[in-house]
Amino acid sequence: MESEKRRNKEDLKKTPIKSYLPRVLGAILLVLEITHFLFKTSFMGFNQLDLGFLNVNLLIPETFGSFVFWIIADFLTLLLIVGISYWDSRPFFKFYTILIFILIIIVNQILFVTFVTIFAWLFFMMLLLRECIFIWQQRKKRISYKFKKGRPLILCLFLMLTLVIPITTVSKYTDFDHRPYNLCYEGTDYNNRKEIYTNFSIEVDGSQAQLINISNGWELKENKFDNYIKDVEEDESDFAMLYLLRAIYLNNNTDLLSNSLMDQINETLLGARYWYTEPGDSKTIFWTENHQLAYHTSELLAGQFFKTETFTRSGMTGQQHIDYIEPILNDFLDWRGRYGFSEWHSNTYFKINIRSLLNLADFAENQTIATKAKMLLDLLCFDFANNYYREEYAVTQGRVYGETKLSTSEINPSRRDSIADAVWLLLGLGGYNNLTNTDSIAAYLITSDEYTPPPILEQIANDAKDNHEHREKSGWNVADATDLGLNVKENEADLMQVWSTAATIHETIIDETFEFIEKYNIDPVSFIGPGIPEIIKTSAFLRGITVNELASKMDELTTGIGMEKVDTYTYRTPYYQLSGAQDYHKGFAGIQEFIWQATLDLDVFVYTNAPGGFDFKGGSFIGGWMPRGGFYKNLGIIMYDHGSQIIESKIATGALSNAMNFIGGNRYNNHAYFPRWHFDSVIQKNGWTFGELDGSYIGLYCSQPTFWANNIELVALGSACCWIVELGSEAEYSSFNNFISQVSTASVTIDKLNTGFDVSYNSPSRNLVEFGWEGDLIVDGNPFDLSTDYRWDNKYAQTPYGSPVTVIQHGGSSLTLNFTDATRTYVP
Repeated sequence: MESEKRRNKEDLKKTPIKSYLPRVLGAILLVLEITHFLFKTSFMGFNQLDLGFLNVNLLIPETFGSFVFWIIADFLTLLLIVGISYWDSRPFFKFYTILIFILIIIVNQILFVTFVTIFAWLFFMMLLLRECIFIWQQRKKRISYKFKKGRPLILCLFLMLTLVIPITTVSKYTDFDHRPYNLCYEGTDYNNRKEIYTNFSIEVDGSQAQLINISNGWELKENKFDNYIKDVEEDESDFAMLYLLRAIYLNNNTDLLSNSLMDQINETLLGARYWYTEPGDSKTIFWTENHQLAYHTSELLAGQFFKTETFTRSGMTGQQHIDYIEPILNDFLDWRGRYGFSEWHSNTYFKINIRSLLNLADFAENQTIATKAKMLLDLLCFDFANNYYREEYAVTQGRVYGETKLSTSEINPSRRDSIADAVWLLLGLGGYNNLTNTDSIAAYLITSDEYTPPPILEQIANDAKDNHEHREKSGWNVADATDLGLNVKENEADLMQVWSTAATIHETIIDETFEFIEKYNIDPVSFIGPGIPEIIKTSAFLRGITVNELASKMDELTTGIGMEKVDTYTYRTPYYQLSGAQDYHKGFAGIQEFIWQATLDLDVFVYTNAPGGFDFKGGSFIGGWMPRGGFYKNLGIIMYDHGSQIIESKIATGALSNAMNFIGGNRYNNHAYFPRWHFDSVIQKNGWTFGELDGSYIGLYCSQPTFWANNIELVALGSACCWIVELGSEAEYSSFNNFISQVSTASVTIDKLNTGFDVSYNSPSRNLVEFGWEGDLIVDGNPFDLSTDYRWDNKYAQTPYGSPVTVIQHGGSSLTLNFTDATRTYVP
């Protein structure tokens, strides 16, 4: 017996270690590949693992989205599998391993990650089972071989990691703003709410709460300033500068900051970079609207604070900075007063704008600028009053991030609007979240002595809360820059005004853009994308045309990336709200635009999307190819298509998005966000998908067959697709079944054109509705103009587009905002 054990041991020792090591390495790479499958369908945003018994919703950080890394992982996996097949003498690994892995990778490119994940996990479990059986057989022979005993444990460890990594990711990246946060305190006014929020801030110790502590002379935690100082020093600075500047201005009244911290902040601000003309990181972002306002604000306030001192990078004194930036900032504020923000309704970037404007309102010594900042804050409040629904900024948006528009389960809701606490403070809408640190805008409002919203704005918010129809025009077209008085060829400040729309390579300014980035050594990747300038310049040369002419030929890209003049529409009832951008950039490649949304409740909203183009920081549900949308009251028609592209556009959009879409396995072209997990009932009938929640109804029709990818995503294959949305309620239809019956039997005719569709829909609520790729939206025989001549168009204000004067009226009260005279007049 002893001699037999010895012989078995000797036989095992004779087996070369390379026979086992490749299998272990192969298992490790297999785990990497499985993790790849779990993560790679979305490079920033949500991804879902659905194994039937297991449903994990993942919010993936951008680092997991390096598609070059995953290409290498695919290649190394295949390479190792080939090596395994030759090193291992077992027939199982000779043929089936290679076959199965090749099938997994092929299927991943054709189908969806959920199927591939199941396939990969089953194979991995089979591998683990095989190793366990092997060890059991050896134990039966009473053979001890430590490496073999540890191998299943290693495999189990990596199997666990495939769960631990995503679960850790979920814990790290979704620990935000969970319910409840509807602490409304009805019947309060602005000052009451400030007091409530101030008392709440005593209980938290986050960085924003330190501003309230400084303002009130309370105990301070100076270590909370470290990250802000570091950001400014590393040229990631504008948002951090707003914070540091507010801190030192507030400290003038309380003298709470220690001398050492004040010295550190002063040194940091004097050494900061405030514009392109100063030396620093070529990737620093100055070109978008919110960054420009933040930098201009910071430069003015830093100049005021250090009037006689010399700034390190510019070599200018504080007073020289003031003299330089005041006219630029004044024009910037005037422009937004007349045309609104290009980043329309942006729940993400209005947060930055509000902080900048509050800093100006509180601390700008130039009273014209301080007053205009207050006036813009008034207009933002008016925007919220017109577009906020219950507890959400449920509106079309020019720039948005995917995490605010995806709600995959009760334990993983969408991230709350970053303006929510501020809207509650300013207007009493929604509520504040008492489970998180002090919100940044709220901290600025709490510590503001100069800005108070006129009461008429809260009165309008309450009056419009249940029933409202609102039309609005925001932004302006780059092609109109000269007519609007901008001279981009001679004036760099005017070029920056155009850049604030993000249309940096529009045909009318592309020459000036290329000259500017070369002059200041700006990294084009930071605002155009890798390789785009080279593609444009080389292609123009090969075609024998100018870059302007080439840009006009690929306008679906060069114009599409900009946020230009947009008409937005919002219709609200007690049961639902529908909001959309009317006929905006149809067929163009967008970036972060969010075109429409039908909302029933906080986590119950529906919209559609066509992935493609440039999905910058929005995930697969944001941006993409822009539709032609037409919205009227409770009904909308949204059609996705785009005409033929020249090869340069295909390369540009394909290299940055379509290739990643291919590698990620997303083979569809259109999809709808429809969170069926949250509805009381979801029923599909005659091409419609119906949902009901607490007496509120929605129906969504698709011109293509649809299928569920998971519990939030309704997929339609095909590059062209048309959707119809209709909203209703128990008050209108008496029952959900009646709504389904009437809508699902209504006549729908959708004819495909060369580009776009012709649609005819006999709506049970609006009668015959007709819409096409061109022309008006026809409702019951009457054209509904998708464009308005007004900046604000509702029962409270009708302000001509481009007018420097806005008059808001309600219940005998009025608010007049005159940007020409910088006067803000409120009549109670």
